[in-house]
Amino acid sequence: SKSAMKGYYNKPELTEKTFEDGRVRTGDLAEIDENGFIYIWGRVKDSIDSTDNEKIYLFDIANKIKEKNFINDALVLSMPLKDNSNNLVAHIVWNGDLSESEKINNIKELNNLLRDFLPMGVTVSAYYEHSIMIPYSPTTMKKDKNKLSHQLSGYIQEQDGELKEVEFLPENEGYYSMKIRPRTKNKVFSLKK
Repeated sequence: SKSAMKGYYNKPELTEKTFEDGRVRTGDLAEIDENGFIYIWGRVKDSIDSTDNEKIYLFDIANKIKEKNFINDALVLSMPLKDNSNNLVAHIVWNGDLSESEKINNIKELNNLLRDFLPMGVTVSAYYEHSIMIPYSPTTMKKDKNKLSHQLSGYIQEQDGELKEVEFLPENEGYYSMKIRPRTKNKVFSLKK
């Protein structure tokens, strides 16, 4: 038997927002190919407006990063700064184990790629490295954007040929300030018998 979704259980406001003119508006950006397959690219709300009012979708930026063969996966999130509301951060998974100098060169390459790709005023200021994969939410089985949006320290950025540590400090009204400092190397202790 064929059944249609009638609404969200005990959530009339959400139901009203989602059902418009007899259509279901999920907020997903999707494409249907010639065979009738539907591809969901991302969420409409996962976007920012550039200074010339152009809508930039964060999944487009992540896909641009993933074009590089040294990147296994990427996710881009908004991290608005007091002096740049269009500041972004990228969560990345390297394709294999990379040396420090390879990471420096790769981040330089990503910075150049994004500088050319992004409109004026939109920047990816820092990268967060994930070792195997970007964490998934156990409830939605999608990348855990909510958890990652609370990640404020442990980011890196290339500056003057070396990797720096980047931390975001909460300010008022949902904005952050950015603190950049030399990266502390992990100390390796050897146990002597």
